[in-house]
Amino acid sequence: MIDDTTTGAVQSIDGIWITPAGRYWDAVRLPRRLGLDAFNAVTGPLGAVVMAPVTRGMYFLVPPGTTRSWNLPQTVGLGEAAHIALPPAGRKYPPGPYWLVPPRRSQLHTPTYDLHCAVEIALGLRPGRPTADRPDLARLSLKQVKGVHCALCSHRLDQARKLGVFCTGEGLLAEPTELRACAPDCSTTSRSSLPAAGRAQAPEPANWKQPATEHRAMRFDRVTARPRTACCPLRPTS
Repeated sequence: MIDDTTTGAVQSIDGIWITPAGRYWDAVRLPRRLGLDAFNAVTGPLGAVVMAPVTRGMYFLVPPGTTRSWNLPQTVGLGEAAHIALPPAGRKYPPGPYWLVPPRRSQLHTPTYDLHCAVEIALGLRPGRPTADRPDLARLSLKQVKGVHCALCSHRLDQARKLGVFCTGEGLLAEPTELRACAPDCSTTSRSSLPAAGRAQAPEPANWKQPATEHRAMRFDRVTARPRTACCPLRPTS
């Protein structure tokens, strides 16, 4: 084991750091399902997030000293006197704890207020984003996840807007992925981007059947094998 005297962290043989909270960051621990719902509800910047497969939990790093009054159900604010197992840098997959969102110099913390609001939304204590801007994560196609098609209406994107970063922990959204939608909204999607089945057909010319009428009118008498033109409305009889 390796000790870090500056941070008080202890590194185990498999590279995991047992690190005290309260100095450079606090943390909020959530159950995995609730944590992913809160992750998808965060509208502000996202800081580092740790997944703990053994305990099926998640840890959001927030600014130090900001979890003293944290009191939401099913969650725990971890500040001074708490220790967290942090994965080695670059580990993004199990076994063991791994980074769902790795730490970055520009964004180490998720703002505590933003996370608090997101957890309230996940718990049903606060209304979330409008239904019109809420993608059905379970039914997204590969092209929607890749940003080729709108994540809301599935039409091909001409102009796009960001919906946010989403993750389900499995399938196409196993990792945090930024989803996009039609801009400014889906109701203004260009008609040229609609699939052929849903596109309005162009009006037909008024006389488009005329040649066919002439063709059908030129019938032959079965006995004389001569054309019968008397019945043709487009040609006067002799």
